[in-house]
Amino acid sequence: MAIVFIELGQEVAITDGDFNEAINQGVREAYIDGYLRKSVVDDPLFDRINTKDNTPAISHVKIVPGDKVKIAVTAKGFGSENMSSIKLISKSIKKWK
Repeated sequence: MAIVFIELGQEVAITDGDFNEAINQGVREAYIDGYLRKSVVDDPLFDRINTKDNTPAISHVKIVPGDKVKIAVTAKGFGSENMSSIKLISKSIKKWK
């Protein structure tokens, strides 16, 4: 999963295309050309079909003063489907010696 943090200057004008699609195309190319694990599914509740390119990315856009665009990207592995468990250890257990 790609998480994209964008600081978009309020004086910037995006022309000739869709900004979100440009972000997703960049993620698509990074995962295909970078040989990263492709694990995002299109519909996580029902069909669970892998998109094979980890799109759509999760984008956080912050409008800031200025005429620049700053983009930071992180690849996040969720691992939420791993079989795991959480256990609470009782406080009554004696300390290890």
